[in-house]
Amino acid sequence: MTELPRLDAFEGKRDALQRVGRATLELVTLPSDSGAVTPRRWVIEGRVFEEHAARVLPKNLELRALLKQARSRGGEERCARAFELVSTAEVPGELLGALEGLCRATTSGRSFVLRPFVVAGERGPGGRVRLEAKLAAANGAELGLAVRHIWASIVTSRAIDALASAAVKSVGVAIVIEEAEAFAARAWLVRAADAGGGSRLGVAVLRESAPMRAQPRPVVPLGPLFGVGPLPPEVERLRAELGSGGALLLERVFDAATGGLGEGARVLFGVGEHSSGTPRVVVLAVEHEAPKGAEGSLRAWSEVRLVGEAHSQTCLGVDECERLARRGLASMAAALGHTSSSAWPVTSVVESRLYLGLTELARTADRIPMVGPRDVLAALGTGDRAVLERLVAHADAKGPSRWRETLAAVSALRKQVGLDRESSDSLTQLGRDARVLGELDYSLLPNDAMASTLLTARRLLEDSVELASRLLASMLGYELAVHELIARRVAGVAELVGARLVAGVKGTYGASLALAFARVVDVCATDSAAMARLEASPIARASELPDGPARGALGQCLSLYGDMGVGGLEPSVPRWSEDARDVGRMLRLWLARGGEAGAHRRFVEEKQDRARATADAELARFEPELAWAERATLRWLVERARTVARARAGVDRLVWRALAIFRQVVLDVDRRLVRIDPRLARGAVFHVSLDTLAQGLKSGRPELGRLVAMREGERRGDIAHARFVFTEGNEYGPTLSVHAREHAGIGASAGVMDGLVCHAGDGFPATLGADGVLVVPALDVALSPLYALAGAVVSESSGVLHPASEMLRELAIPCVTSVCGAGAAFDAGEAVRVDGERGIVARAAREERG
Repeated sequence: MTELPRLDAFEGKRDALQRVGRATLELVTLPSDSGAVTPRRWVIEGRVFEEHAARVLPKNLELRALLKQARSRGGEERCARAFELVSTAEVPGELLGALEGLCRATTSGRSFVLRPFVVAGERGPGGRVRLEAKLAAANGAELGLAVRHIWASIVTSRAIDALASAAVKSVGVAIVIEEAEAFAARAWLVRAADAGGGSRLGVAVLRESAPMRAQPRPVVPLGPLFGVGPLPPEVERLRAELGSGGALLLERVFDAATGGLGEGARVLFGVGEHSSGTPRVVVLAVEHEAPKGAEGSLRAWSEVRLVGEAHSQTCLGVDECERLARRGLASMAAALGHTSSSAWPVTSVVESRLYLGLTELARTADRIPMVGPRDVLAALGTGDRAVLERLVAHADAKGPSRWRETLAAVSALRKQVGLDRESSDSLTQLGRDARVLGELDYSLLPNDAMASTLLTARRLLEDSVELASRLLASMLGYELAVHELIARRVAGVAELVGARLVAGVKGTYGASLALAFARVVDVCATDSAAMARLEASPIARASELPDGPARGALGQCLSLYGDMGVGGLEPSVPRWSEDARDVGRMLRLWLARGGEAGAHRRFVEEKQDRARATADAELARFEPELAWAERATLRWLVERARTVARARAGVDRLVWRALAIFRQVVLDVDRRLVRIDPRLARGAVFHVSLDTLAQGLKSGRPELGRLVAMREGERRGDIAHARFVFTEGNEYGPTLSVHAREHAGIGASAGVMDGLVCHAGDGFPATLGADGVLVVPALDVALSPLYALAGAVVSESSGVLHPASEMLRELAIPCVTSVCGAGAAFDAGEAVRVDGERGIVARAAREERG
C-alpha cells in the first residue's frame, strides 16, 4: 500500500461494498447543483484490519473464535487478551508509510478526522452494526495511533457481543480519513413529525462535537427562515450563516444526499466558510436507520437514566441495573397476572446506556388483566407522549386482548390482596438479612468468603427490587380499579383520579425525606454559627458544622437517610454517609428562603394537609354518583391503595439500604484486588462485571488487570474514540419541535402552576423560588427536598409511579413527566404554565412575557 485510495475511486458498487461497506459507500460526492460539497476522503479498507488481526492474534484469539465465545464466561478474558495485543501492536509499516505520505501530500495546516465503519459479512437478517468515532490527528504518527485505537476497540467484549448478536461471522473495519474543517455550525437534517400528523424536514443542531447518539434529539422544522418564534441560539447562528435561502438550500441537499433512502434517512452537514457571499454546505455523513419490513413493525426504546452527566455510568452499574430491570419488570407483570414464563426482551445496553424496549412492554401489557399498554408505559415513563400514543395504537390495531375481561380483572384483584400480605412477610425477612449483612466485618473474611458475600449482597438487592416491583404493581392495580369504578358512572373522569384520591397518605419515603430535611433547616436557622458555615461553602459531612444543635440535627437526618445519594442506582456514586455535598447544596437553597423558626416544617406539612384535603373532597364529590355497594368498594380500594403506599416507604428504605450495602462490599473487594494486582487503580472494580469480580477474588487471577484495561479502553472510547452502536430497525422515539408553544408529556401530579423555568441538570440551581418550575432530565427521589421547594417539576423521563412522582402528589406539587427534550426546549427564566392534569407544559405567549 503505497498510497491510500480515494473514497470515490472504487470500481463499481459491488467492489465498493465488499471493500468498504454500505455505510461508507453512502459518503459520496453530491451533485454539484445541490449546493453542497463533500470533503476529500481517503479509505483504509476493511481487509487491512483483517490481515493485521490475523498477524497479531493467535489462533485461539482470532475474530471467529472471539465471536463464538461471546457472552461466555471465558469470552471476556479472551477479549481482554486480544485487546492488549492489538492495542500494543505496531501499525503495519506499509500503512504507516501511506498515512505519512497522505499528510505530506495534503499539507494544509488542518488536522484529520477518522470515521470507522464496520465491513461485516455473513450477517443475519436483523439490523446492522455501525462503529462511530471522531478522532483528530495532525500527522502520520498520530494517525497511526488513532487507527490502532479503532482496531483495538473492535475486539473489546462489548463490540464482540454486539457483532455476535447481529450474527456477524467475519469482520473488517473500513476507516474513512478526511481533512477536518472549521464549521460555523454542525447539524443533522432529519424528518420530523409536524402538528398535522405528517412530516417535514427539520434540523437538529449539535451542541457538542461528539457524534449524535441514537436517541431523541430536539428538532426545529424548516420553513421560511426556519419558521417563526423563539429559536435556540444554535439555530439562530445556523440561520445567520445560511442566509435567507437556507431552508431551500437544505431541502435540495437532503434530497440529493438521501436519494431513495426514504423518510428515515438523516444527513450530518456543516456550514463552511462563505465563498463570494454564498454559504458552503459540507455533507459529512449520510445515515439510514428507519425500520424495515412489514407495515406496523414498530420498535421503540426509551433510555433509563441511572445518573446525570456529572457521573459516568460504569460497566458494573449498567450490568446490574439491567439485571434489576429484567427481574423487576418480570415481578411486576407476575403480580399483575401475567402468566407467561417466557423471558422478556425488554432491555438493551447501547453505549453503556440502558434502554427499555417499549414495544415489547406494550405487547406484554396488552395481555395483563386490568391494565393496558397505556397504563404500564405511563407508570414507567416512555420519554415522549407521542411514542406512547403510537404504541397504544399499534397494540389496539391487533384487536382487544381476551385477557382484558371483567372476570379476569376481578380475579387478579383478589389475588393482589394475597400478594400484599406476602409482601409484608418478605419485607420483614429481607430487613433481617440486610441487618446481618450490614453488621459483618468484611476485613475478617477470606477472599473466597468475600466473593460469596458479594453475590449475597447482589441477591439482597435483587430481592428488594423485586419486592418494590410487586408493590408498584399493587399501586397500579388499585389505582386503575378506582378509575374504572368511577368511570362507570362519571363521564370524562381524569386518568390520574386513582392516584389523586390516594394522595395525602403521609409517610411515603420521598415526603418523609422532605419533612426530615425541613426539620434540619429549622434547627440550622436558629444556629448562627452553623448558618455562617453553610453560607461560606457547601459541606461534605455533618462534622464540618460547628458543634451545636444544627450539627446534631443533620447527623440524625443522615443516620436515617445516609444510604441515599443523587443517582444512587449507580454503585460508583458515593452515598450521603460518605459525601453529603448534595445535602449541603440543598440546605443552602432552603435557608435562602428565610422564614421564622418552624416555618420550613410547617411549609411541608401544610402541603401534605392540602393534598389530603383535596383528595378527601374529590372522593366526597364522586360518592353521590355511585350506588351503595360501589361507594363501599371505592372506599375499600382507596384504603388498600393507601396501605400499599405506606408499605412502599419501608420497601424503598430497604432498597436504598441494599444499594448502600452492595456498594460497601464492592469497595472492600476493590481494596483486596488492588493488593492482588498492583496495576489496578482504586475504583477499578466498577469497570468490570460483578461475576468477574467474584471469580477474580476466588482465584486471584492476574487476568483481572487485562479485563480492567479493556473496560477502561471502552470507557475512553465512549468519550473520545470508537463506539459501537447496534441497531435492529429500532426507533428511539420521535424528535421534538423546540420552538413549539406546547409540549406534551404524562401528567404525574395534578395542578396548574405558572412560573419561571429553572434548570437542574447535573447540578443545583443558584436559586429556586416558590414560583420556580424545575426542569430535570430524570426524577430522583434523593432530590425530594429540592422538589419540595419548587412550584412545579418537569421531567424528560420517569413515570407516574416513580417514587418521586408519588412524593410530588403527596405534597400537591404539579408535575409533568416524559417531556422529551424539555431541557433544550425551555430557556432558564422563561415563563411557562405546567398543567399536571393534562400533561402539558406551555410557554407563555409573547404579550404575556412583556
